[in-house]
Amino acid sequence: MSKAKDQGRRSRNQEPVEGRYPHDPVELKQLRHRVMGHFGLADVEEEIAFQFAIALNASSRAWRSFVDRRLRTINQSHASHAALMQIALSDTITTQDQIAARLGIEGPSLVAMLNRLEQEGLARRVPIPGNRRAKSVEIVEEAAPAISEIFRTAIAARADMLKGVDRDELAVCITVLHQIYRNTVPQPTGDDE
Repeated sequence: MSKAKDQGRRSRNQEPVEGRYPHDPVELKQLRHRVMGHFGLADVEEEIAFQFAIALNASSRAWRSFVDRRLRTINQSHASHAALMQIALSDTITTQDQIAARLGIEGPSLVAMLNRLEQEGLARRVPIPGNRRAKSVEIVEEAAPAISEIFRTAIAARADMLKGVDRDELAVCITVLHQIYRNTVPQPTGDDE
C-alpha cells in the first residue's frame, strides 16, 4: 500500500486526520464542483446541502470517536454506552430486537455486545413469560456504580465537545436534526393502529 493511502486510513480510536474534511467554504465549493463535475452534475444547485452533508458526516464521526476514546480509558466503548443507555431509558420490557432497532444495528451485532455486557455484569437477558424465543434485557442493579461511571464519562465528553457552542444555536441545531430525522425515517400514518 502506498504511503499516501496508508496515511489516509486510521483506526476508529485515533485522532481525526487534520484537514481530511475541508471546512473552508471555498475549499468545499471546489471539492463539490470537482466531484459533481466528474459525474456530469456540476450545474446542480445544492451547495448548502452539500456543505451541510460534509459537516454532518465529519462531525458525527468525530463525535463518536471522541466519546469512544474517553470511554476506552475505563475499558468501555461508545457502542456499549449506547446499548446501556437504550436499556436504561426503557420503562417497559425491552427485547434484543427493540434495542437493535433503536441503535440501528442488526441483531447478531447486538448479541455479541450483550454477551460482553453480561460477562462484565452490567446487563442480563431474562426470558419473557409466555414467549419462548424472546428475551428482555435489563440493567443489573449491582452494576449501578460502574454504569454511573460510564454515563459520567460520556457526559463529560459531550460537555467538552460542546464548549463554546451557544445554547440557542444548539437548540436550533437540534430542531434541524429532528426535522431531518422526520424527513428520512418513515413515520406512522395512523393507519397502522
